[in-house]
Amino acid sequence: MIASSDRLGLKFCQREDGSLVNSIICNDLKAICRTCNSPIIRSTSNQLFQHVEKQCEGALFSELLERFSLIFTEVGGISLPITRDNAEFSSQIVVAAKVKYEIDVMPILALTLGGGQLIYLCLRTYDHALSARQLTSLRESFQSLIELDISNLTLPSSGLTNYLRNHVVNNTFSTCYTWLSLSPLSPLTRTIASLEAKLLAHRTVQEKSKLERIQSVLEETKSEFNVIRDNLQRAKNELYQAEGVLDKVAAYNSAEDLRKECINLEGQIKAFKEDRKLLKSKYGASTKFQLNGGIESEIIELRAIYRSGKRHIESQQKEVSSLTKQIESLNKQISDTKWIKKFLSYMDIPLIDIQSSVAKVTDAFNEIDMLNNQIKIKRDGLIDINKQIDIKSKKLKEDKDLVEYYSKEKFKLFREYQTLQSKRTADIKGID
Repeated sequence: MIASSDRLGLKFCQREDGSLVNSIICNDLKAICRTCNSPIIRSTSNQLFQHVEKQCEGALFSELLERFSLIFTEVGGISLPITRDNAEFSSQIVVAAKVKYEIDVMPILALTLGGGQLIYLCLRTYDHALSARQLTSLRESFQSLIELDISNLTLPSSGLTNYLRNHVVNNTFSTCYTWLSLSPLSPLTRTIASLEAKLLAHRTVQEKSKLERIQSVLEETKSEFNVIRDNLQRAKNELYQAEGVLDKVAAYNSAEDLRKECINLEGQIKAFKEDRKLLKSKYGASTKFQLNGGIESEIIELRAIYRSGKRHIESQQKEVSSLTKQIESLNKQISDTKWIKKFLSYMDIPLIDIQSSVAKVTDAFNEIDMLNNQIKIKRDGLIDINKQIDIKSKKLKEDKDLVEYYSKEKFKLFREYQTLQSKRTADIKGID
């Protein structure tokens, strides 16, 4: 990982008179740093120059850009990305390359391409980038500026030029770029704007088709959800009715138990009557007064029990009759809700566990609400995509208008130049 503070031997520097020095082909032991104008030295002629004191901040950038200048001049070309996603590239001829030095700013590399177009190249490390002041100055002068990120590289101990040629220029230069500024009058800018417009139109069509497909799927899903919702609501209502039916069935079962109890009481009363007859036939009328103290009191008690039991049986018979009518109506309702059993078996819900069935129905409704929320989120995402497309379209239109404006201005200046040239020619002829 390259940092701006990494020490690097300087191959390119200058003498005190301003003449350039290449440490490989000269024997000077003292020179001047081209970035900070401070003295640099070396012990022998086969070494690279080093700062006498602390290395200046721009020394690393100066040395790397000088070597890039030699590489681009030797290669004679450069591959520049012409889309923002680095998907397409354009090979450009490099006519000249020169490092540009200014006071109090970082050096940058000026590349003259075929057709006379000029672009500037700056470097980025993990702890340093071009200053905002220098970037603003280049943008205000309508200069094209491209940034090369070298933060992931490692400085070799030797063979730096070959390392840069093999690992940057020949392989990954086009993927490490970032356009910081584009001149609106350059042909390359118009090419990039045209490709960006086509790419944006293509993406717009793709997003619209995706949106239409999603909307159709949403409509189909919505209709299916509505059917499922209706079926589940109907099943829920029928389940509640089934709970009521089961409660009435339980009441019917309790009525049957009461009926059995009444039959049992009737049997006991009949047994008491038979015992009474037996006593009468055994003791006869002569012993009536002898039994007044014990048997008569028991007979009176049995009569009272019989009367109360008979009244209880009559009331139970009335209740049993009423419950029988209710059971007949419940049987009719149960026959009407037989389809519930089929539906629950299809849904794999046992009829015995009614509470579990109701819980599953409730979970199904909760899942439908969750799916509706997901559909809403997807719709919101599509709305955001449309907004981004509108913003990019507006920005592209503004850039296009700016390019047309500067093209008109350039043509106007060219006409004025021709007029002045013609006038100057006429004046020269008049003098002659």
